Amino acid sequence: MVLASADRYPGQISWDYDRAEIIADGVVHAIGLSLGLIGAVTIAVIAVRIERIEVAPILIYVVGLVTMLALSAAYNMWPVSPAKWVIGLAVIE
Repeated sequence: MVLASADRYPGQISWDYDRAEIIADGVVHAIGLSLGLIGAVTIAVIAVRIERIEVAPILIYVVGLVTMLALSAAYNMWPVSPAKWVIGLAVIE
């Protein structure tokens, strides 16, 4: 059961993260983005070397993957502000 406090509306999200949680979130996103980039480059190189595979769909997938990881990192690392809500809308859509 979640109790509403006096300084929050019912259903409002609490943004009280300590420094260790923010650092851990940044590290996880940095690792994920790095591995995603490595995987994306590997997939693209393999697709170019194999002539039977169409490259365009693979490049669309690679761009989508890296964009999704980058937007997730930006959203989770951005301080609470109106800009964070704009990034959040981009991630949701």
